[in-house]
Amino acid sequence: MGIFKKDETWYIDYYVDGRRKRETVGASKSLAKEVLSKRLTEIADRKYFPERQAQAHPLNFDEFIEKYWERHWKRLSGKGGAFIKKSLLAAFGARTLDRITPGLVQDYYNHKREQTSAATANRHLARLAHIFNSARKWKEYVGPNPADDVEKEREENHKTRFLSKEEIAKLLPVCSGRLYPVIVCALHTGMRRGEILGLRWENIDLSVGIIYILKSKSGKARELPITPQLAEVLRSLEPRAEGAYLRCPSSR
Repeated sequence: MGIFKKDETWYIDYYVDGRRKRETVGASKSLAKEVLSKRLTEIADRKYFPERQAQAHPLNFDEFIEKYWERHWKRLSGKGGAFIKKSLLAAFGARTLDRITPGLVQDYYNHKREQTSAATANRHLARLAHIFNSARKWKEYVGPNPADDVEKEREENHKTRFLSKEEIAKLLPVCSGRLYPVIVCALHTGMRRGEILGLRWENIDLSVGIIYILKSKSGKARELPITPQLAEVLRSLEPRAEGAYLRCPSSR
């Protein structure tokens, strides 16, 4: 318990009801001593209110984001999270939490949107919103969330594109022997790549013309009809009772 200095900034350190508290004071050592004395008096007189202290001495964004990173974000984040963190620090790091306004956040969002997609800009905004919600939850900040009032763009839902007959006619002749049955199966069933690569002969019934997908992405089993063109390709692979569908290369 006491005062300490880090990177030209003085901090105070004390305990309340057995819980350790730290506050940023500033560049003055004498002020840090005064604030610590005041806190100890407030605690002794049962007049300590952390919400008021969060308003009186708000944390810098760069200080809080490090705390947020250690407590929550680091264990969930990959390279993408580190990139967002670096971007947010560059934009807001020198400001205290209470001086980050909705206008500043809107400017940040607009700049990101110009550089990237709406989806990426929205992820940056969502992370900033969660940072401020966490600051309020942890009693480090008591103001409004400046990300709540930002106008963001709707993300585009890309339509599924299907190959035309002309494109299919150009694609199939240039497929290699191993790739050809994969492409034909995909074109005639709509199966996903992983489903095709994991397909086994015991799940293919040429006698009734059915492919059985026992475990799909949705978790539900599916039955897919085998078209005459696909049946021809399957027979060219020398069907067997069991084993991987793609283990035998096509003779084509």
